[in-house]
Amino acid sequence: MMGKPITDVEDEKCIPEHNSGKETTSEQVPLRNNRNDEKKNKKKKRKNSVKDVLTDAAFVDKHMSALIKRVTMVMAIADDLLGKKMIQDEMYSNIDAAKTNEKKMRKLFQAVRTGGLLIKSAFYTALQTNEPSLVKDLVATEPFP
Repeated sequence: MMGKPITDVEDEKCIPEHNSGKETTSEQVPLRNNRNDEKKNKKKKRKNSVKDVLTDAAFVDKHMSALIKRVTMVMAIADDLLGKKMIQDEMYSNIDAAKTNEKKMRKLFQAVRTGGLLIKSAFYTALQTNEPSLVKDLVATEPFP
């Protein structure tokens, strides 16, 4: 019985980890998932250097007033920060209770300002995820160094 090579498992390409030339079945061949490899590489890239954290924090500080006025996905950003344990449940509730996005952002900035560089960097990352066009617009308004 000839074993058919496995190429797709739940829309994920899989490659045998070894090629010994012998016929094997799918039960005998450990599979390496290319998406998992990609995720590992992305995680390595995501690790923030000190320079990245400082740059992120500087962006947040520089554009605070514009962000307060223009961010619309406030609760999505707050969700991200809560999930990373960057803000507490009480702060999240205070943000959610605010009536307008501007007031929500003011509450969120209270936590961001007092939390230090790491929370500013996490806020910037959440901002890039939830408001990418706003970030691009603000970056475009910055003068060249």
